[in-house]
Amino acid sequence: MSTPATRPTALSVNTSVSSASSLAPASASVTPTPSLVAPASGLARARSIDSPTFYRDLTPLPSPIVGPPRTPSTHRLGPPPLPPPSGVQARPRKPYGELTLNSQDPLQRELTRASSVREPTLEVFEAYEHRSLRKLRWKEVRLLGKGSFSRVVLARLILPSTSSSDDDDDDNDDRKTDRGDKSKRKDKKESRLEQFRGKELVAVKIVELAGAGGASRERIESSLKREVDILQDLDHPCLIHLVAFNLDQTRALIVLPFCIGGDLFDLATSPERETILQPAVVRRLFAEVVSAVLYLHTHSIVHRDIKLENVLLNVPQSSVLDAISKDRSLTTLTDFGLSRHIDPEKPMLTTRCGSEDYAPPELIMGQPYDGRQTDAWALGVLLYALIEGRFPFDGPPAQVSPVTPGSRKSSARNRVKHRIARVEWSWIKLRRKTSEETTLEAAADDKPAEEEPEEIWKSAMQIVEKCLQRRESRSAVSDIASTEWVKGVLDSINLTR
Repeated sequence: MSTPATRPTALSVNTSVSSASSLAPASASVTPTPSLVAPASGLARARSIDSPTFYRDLTPLPSPIVGPPRTPSTHRLGPPPLPPPSGVQARPRKPYGELTLNSQDPLQRELTRASSVREPTLEVFEAYEHRSLRKLRWKEVRLLGKGSFSRVVLARLILPSTSSSDDDDDDNDDRKTDRGDKSKRKDKKESRLEQFRGKELVAVKIVELAGAGGASRERIESSLKREVDILQDLDHPCLIHLVAFNLDQTRALIVLPFCIGGDLFDLATSPERETILQPAVVRRLFAEVVSAVLYLHTHSIVHRDIKLENVLLNVPQSSVLDAISKDRSLTTLTDFGLSRHIDPEKPMLTTRCGSEDYAPPELIMGQPYDGRQTDAWALGVLLYALIEGRFPFDGPPAQVSPVTPGSRKSSARNRVKHRIARVEWSWIKLRRKTSEETTLEAAADDKPAEEEPEEIWKSAMQIVEKCLQRRESRSAVSDIASTEWVKGVLDSINLTR
C-alpha cells in the first residue's frame, strides 16, 4: 500500500528523519543503553550518553523471508501488456539492475536481490526529490534496522512512467521497427535512466511523529526540522546528502543514499580487520572523516555524534584496499540528528548528548562545552579504535573480567566514565617498549630488529595524543587537518562522490 503523501510547500518544513538521539532531554541522566559486543575485538557498539529512551543503535535484522511467487497480474501496476502483433515474438524484459549497473558492481547484486523479493506486504514510499520536488516512489526491500521512534528500510526505486500506459510503450516501441530509429530510442531510454543514477537503492528512515519514549511530538518535530535544515545545505563528498523527503500527519520520511559497505564499526570488528586496516587504509579513511568534519566546522555546524557506527563505507570491505588509490570517497559521515548550528562568538552548549565512549571529560561531568572541541575528541577516539581494536578508556586487558548482569555492569561503566574524567588511557598494542625489553627480544630471536609498530603508526599516535587531552590543551580539527599525516592524503587526491 502506498504511503499517503502531502506535497510540502517549502523545503524548510519539519521533514528530516532524525536518529532519535537528538530528542534526549537536556537533564537526562547518564545511563548507558545495552551494547552489542563484537566477539572478534574489544569494541562494542556505542552507548548513548543519555537516557535509555534515547535510541541510538539500529539493531540489524535478518532479511525478510521471501514469500511465494505472485501471479503475473500482480507483478506490475496498470493494465496488462498488449499481445505482440501476429508473427512477431515479444522481446523479454531485462531485469531492473541490468538497465542501470554493471553485473560486477556490488550494488548491482543488491538490486538483483531486491528484484527477487516477492513479499506482498512490502510498502511503497512516496517522497519529494530534494531541490526539484519531483515525486518519486520506492518499494521496500527489507528492514535495515529499528529503534524506539523509527525504522530504516532498504528501498528500490520504481521508475516513473513516461505515459499513462506505464512501461508498455517501451515494449511496443521495441516492436515498431518501422517507426523511427531504434538506436535513438535506446539512447532516450538510457538518458532517462541516467536521471535516476544514485537513487536506485536508498535507505528510507521513517520517524513516527506521535510522542513516544518520553519525547513529545513538538520535540520530535523540532529535531527533524533542525536535521533537514542541515542536510539540505551539505555539499561535501564525504557527507551524507538528502535525496528526498515527505511529511504527513503521522510520520516523516527522509530518503538517503544507501552505502553498500556497512559502517566502520563493522570493519573494525571484522575478522579481516588486521588484513584491511593497514596504516595506508586507516590514514585514508581518517583523512576523509577529518575533511568532512572540518567542512562542518567551517560552516559553523557541530556534529556531536562522531563514532564508528556513523561513518559508512561507500565500497564493500573487500574492495577497500584497492580503492584507496582512487579519487572516489570511501566514507560517508552520516546521522545529523544531534547536529546543530553554532554561533562562533558564543559556541558553548549545555545539552548532554552523544555516545558515552566518545564523550570528552567536560561532557561527562556536565559542564558547558564547545561542540567543535567535542568533535575533535571523538575523532581521537575513532582513530584509536581503528588502530587498537578497542576503546581508549576501557580497562587494560589484564583488568577486564567477564561482566555479569546487575551492579557489576554498572560499576564497569562507571569506571570508564571515571577514566574519561581523569583523561586516563594508554596504548596497548602500540605500547612503547623499554630499551631492556627490546634488547631481550632481539637476543631471544637472534635476528635484526624489525621496525616497531609504534614507529609505523607514529604520526597517527601523535594525533590521538593531541586529541585526547583536556579541552585547554586539545587540538582543534583544523590543527588535525594541517598535519602531514592527514594533509598529505587530501593533497594527493581529488575527492569525488
